[in-house]
Amino acid sequence: TAVVIAFWAPWCQYCREELPRIAELYEEAHDDGLEALAVNVREEPERVAAYAAELDLPYPVLMDRRGEVATRYRVRGLPTTVFVDPEGDVQRVHLGTLEEPTLQAYVDAVLPQGS
Repeated sequence: TAVVIAFWAPWCQYCREELPRIAELYEEAHDDGLEALAVNVREEPERVAAYAAELDLPYPVLMDRRGEVATRYRVRGLPTTVFVDPEGDVQRVHLGTLEEPTLQAYVDAVLPQGS
């Protein structure tokens, strides 16, 4: 299973644009072995829950209340998107917004072979 990890916050306009793009790719490639996680960094749970409900994301939304997970992934700004291959190796870390063609290329690079 390949994983896309999106670090985000509700105040981040680029995150608001990117999370739905990830949702579309997740729905297209989930059966091919793609998982996605939205990791909120340092926000209040109520605000995150309201935003996640508004977007109706089809993948889990996780809380990183103290920024510990973001620190481990060396997140320097938001959005930051991490692409992990089926062996668990980080293949790419992208700081800033991802347009659909680039996002698709990164996902294709980490999907299990033969997908």
